[in-house]
Amino acid sequence: MVFYLFYCRKWVYKKKFTLWLWYMKWNKSFRLVPLYVVFITVLIGIRFKSYFFLPIPLWYDWGMYRDFMLASFNFLPNIHLSNFAPWIQQTYEPALWLLTNIPLLFWYSVDWLLLWWVGFLSVVTWIFVYLALKKYGTYTGYLGMLLFWISLIQYQTFWRWYLKQIIGIILMLSIFTLFERKKYWIQFPLLIMLFGINRPGGMFFLLVFALWQLVSWLRTRTIDKNFIWTVLWSGLLALGIYIPVFREQILVMFSPLLSSIFIEGTSGTFFSLKEFIFYDIFFILFSLRWVYRKIIKKDRDWMFIWWVVWCVWVFLGLFFYSRVSIYWDIFIILLAAYGLKDIYHHKKLLFYWLFGGFLVLQSSRYLYYVSTMSFPLIDQSEFINIQHMDTLVPDKAIIMVTNKKYSAFVQWRTHQDIIAPWLFDLDRRDQSRWDARHQWDGSKKCMMMQDYSDLKRPIYLRIGKNQPVENFEGQHCFESIENWWSYLILKWIP
Repeated sequence: MVFYLFYCRKWVYKKKFTLWLWYMKWNKSFRLVPLYVVFITVLIGIRFKSYFFLPIPLWYDWGMYRDFMLASFNFLPNIHLSNFAPWIQQTYEPALWLLTNIPLLFWYSVDWLLLWWVGFLSVVTWIFVYLALKKYGTYTGYLGMLLFWISLIQYQTFWRWYLKQIIGIILMLSIFTLFERKKYWIQFPLLIMLFGINRPGGMFFLLVFALWQLVSWLRTRTIDKNFIWTVLWSGLLALGIYIPVFREQILVMFSPLLSSIFIEGTSGTFFSLKEFIFYDIFFILFSLRWVYRKIIKKDRDWMFIWWVVWCVWVFLGLFFYSRVSIYWDIFIILLAAYGLKDIYHHKKLLFYWLFGGFLVLQSSRYLYYVSTMSFPLIDQSEFINIQHMDTLVPDKAIIMVTNKKYSAFVQWRTHQDIIAPWLFDLDRRDQSRWDARHQWDGSKKCMMMQDYSDLKRPIYLRIGKNQPVENFEGQHCFESIENWWSYLILKWIP
């Protein structure tokens, strides 16, 4: 009896061990998927929390898009690009008005669209990251989706409301993914949208496309003529859209393109190269594994060419390199996901240690960065004051904003013309003169105001509390209109 019970115990343990092995083998995905979904949901919630539950937009691009969208919508049904303000003609591509007006025809609230667009398009980008990686395996796609939500570069893109760059990423991922499936007619409208909505993105796509076709021809002596004709005709049609603003948007690109090597001023507002490397170092290292595998296999697909072109462009500091690092980060994410998958297939134990350490470190960096950066540029008291600026200054007056932090907020909520550092149409000073102005006393500030004496219109200065303290000692040309703890309004007396 004792022997029988002992034997049964061994049998039960053996069966339990077999069942446990079966559970580990066949239910691995069942156990990991809920954890993955919870982790992704938390990351999305953390990103969206500060964005959707604050009464003030987080970045000034929101205000500039608002002004552009309202201007284009008010011109319907007739759109003449020459009717837009010069700064709009220079900043926003001609096809963008169509993209913004279509949803406005169904939902007039511009603020509602501005609030939900970037959040919705961020989720769309996340899905397209998976679609671009799916050919390398489902789990590779899942890895890429996870990396997207812990990328500080992509968070900054979202936080700063870089709508054109986000749309450009979606379009470029779509075009290359469709190319592999030979869907040329679907690519055609997508290419026109890319060229007509985001000039830098379209130009860099052409560079990648040209180099990719050259490499393909050198290796196989064959090229995809259908793809070439699709790109050529879509580019020509998109160029026709630019005819009314050809000088403002096409010709102006060539000067900085040829002369901007290592010139920070033409890079756009975003991370510097050192900051980019610091925040993206883990992604870059994992992407190098992918680059190494591609070199060994002599496989020069579009992702490899893309990585090379962006790398050269960013490290040489060429035209608009800082802003286009947004695109480079996306492809680093794709390559890093592939690199992690490759490590898993060759050395699983190393993968668990590397990925576990990376996930902890990068997630901690991400959570800390979001917690310290998720705040608007101005507080609610100033935002309320700006909303009532029209009642404080007369019609036909000009408002001068002396710090770029307030430029788009004032432009957004007032109907007067704005003078602001390097924005809009009335600014006549370069950045060095604006910087010098902040250091000068009141008497020299009065001298600088003569730059605008020919306008023959009253000019009011708005000084906010969230900008460096202004020195007005010795001034003789400003009259105080409002002087509160959160802002100061002065009238210029010529």
